[in-house]
Amino acid sequence: MAIAHTDTPHRGLGTAAAGAAMLLGIAHVVVTTALALVGRAEFTPAHLAWVVVPALICGVGLAPLGLILGRSSRPAAIWVALSGVTAVLTWGLSVIGLLPALGAGSPADLWGLFAGPGPYALPAAVLYTVLTLRAARTRRTVPRV
Repeated sequence: MAIAHTDTPHRGLGTAAAGAAMLLGIAHVVVTTALALVGRAEFTPAHLAWVVVPALICGVGLAPLGLILGRSSRPAAIWVALSGVTAVLTWGLSVIGLLPALGAGSPADLWGLFAGPGPYALPAAVLYTVLTLRAARTRRTVPRV
């Protein structure tokens, strides 16, 4: 069964993945800054780097990757591979961040769940997984020009 070729096969999916990456970056900044404001972390150069670097990775690296893959009719292998790595890493963040929910005894314990990356990384994990699989399929089925 042949897959129909389109000029922009995954535009909406790529845009959604980029938005999920931005959500992850913004949530990281908000949560890590809030932890410092309530006294659970100190404002130091190391803490500032911990706030800024992951947010830049999400905003400058991951979001454009989603846009590139979403707008490419036959994506380069490196972009598909980077999207796969992003999917694996965000799944790891999701699992690590959602593990505290397994031991939560009361609803009040679940509020701590939002201090980790789990709920913010999960949308990116799902979207980058689907985007990677679709881009890889497109790469295999669309002939080179």
